[in-house]
Amino acid sequence: MSEGQKRSTGYHGGSVDTVILAEALNAPTQAIAGKIEVSDIMALANDDPFLVIEDLHAGYGRMEILHGLNLAVARKHSLCLIGSNGAGKSTILHAIFGFNNIFSGSIAVGDGAAKRDISKMSPQSMLKEACIADILQGKSVFPGMTV
Repeated sequence: MSEGQKRSTGYHGGSVDTVILAEALNAPTQAIAGKIEVSDIMALANDDPFLVIEDLHAGYGRMEILHGLNLAVARKHSLCLIGSNGAGKSTILHAIFGFNNIFSGSIAVGDGAAKRDISKMSPQSMLKEACIADILQGKSVFPGMTV
């Protein structure tokens, strides 16, 4: 580095001289990954899920991003979606909110036998009939407010 040049730093003063490829970050996960049965997913939701996603194939335009996703979340449970960029986290949420194409599979919400399939509903119908909405992050939501 020549004299007078400022060294770039990352968060907390760490170096940004190293580049890590996504494949290198995913390798440890792939090494321990195993087949998870739908019954195991249902058990995590106490076999009484409020949200059930079954064999979901979804994406944008004609591009399929999710390939056979299964997920179940019980009422009053929290779920954290973790993954690298491009893993499909936002696509899962967009499918739930009706913002992308669902090619096959289903998304159902509700208690017990009262579950309703929302996978064919428009975002407007979801808000009106299933009380599901997405509040997008943005700085202009309350433009006059300060911290």
